Amino acid sequence: MRRLILIVGATELVLFVATRIIIAHMSPWEWQTELLRTGCRALAALVLWHFFRDIIFSGAPVKRGTGHPLLLLALAILFAVPLLVGNLAQGPFTKVVFASAAIVVGIHEEFLFRGIIQTLIERRLGTLRAIVITSAVMTVWHVGVVYPHFFSFWQVFTISCMLGLIFAATQSIWLVVVLHAVYDAIWSATPVLAVPLAYHWGALLLLVALVLTWLWVRSTCWPNPAVQGTLRDKAAQRP
Repeated sequence: MRRLILIVGATELVLFVATRIIIAHMSPWEWQTELLRTGCRALAALVLWHFFRDIIFSGAPVKRGTGHPLLLLALAILFAVPLLVGNLAQGPFTKVVFASAAIVVGIHEEFLFRGIIQTLIERRLGTLRAIVITSAVMTVWHVGVVYPHFFSFWQVFTISCMLGLIFAATQSIWLVVVLHAVYDAIWSATPVLAVPLAYHWGALLLLVALVLTWLWVRSTCWPNPAVQGTLRDKAAQRP
């Protein structure tokens, strides 16, 4: 396991450096830049899948509860955020490239952060700590690739916590991949409003979405997070 962790660490370090070099020499919002970054992400995702697929897909997916009104409302608010505050003034072709690249982003980042990091930490420290630590690591990982603004990092952290809760409750890596990719792709459709809302409204809505996700988890499979083990254990006990 230590050898595998070194492999994933080296892979992500190379990706981290490569993407920052690309951004430093090219405009981060051009389609050529995004294609290069997407190629790097795809290679990293293949490495993760090759060495860690048994861990990434170790959970047995649980569909029960995914149609709950609390979760659906949380996701509706989540997907509304970029539509309300987004203002990416790009050409049509560039928008298509970025929206398409969101699929690779979702696969790579969810394999890494939910499938590997959260899963491994959860086995040692429990679900809550795993989600918080993973989300903190994911936020730091985005330094240098997102706009240096409070909303950018708050967005990464809160969405990571949401996806962490959903993954812990459902054990479905593909569900969080899809949710991640859809959220990122929606940004490419902006601006929708002639005058987008200020970022602090987006930050507030993300907090509301996170709270609703937490309430959904509490009501469906986590009655006492203070004393229960992991959500994986709870999911395994369901009929």
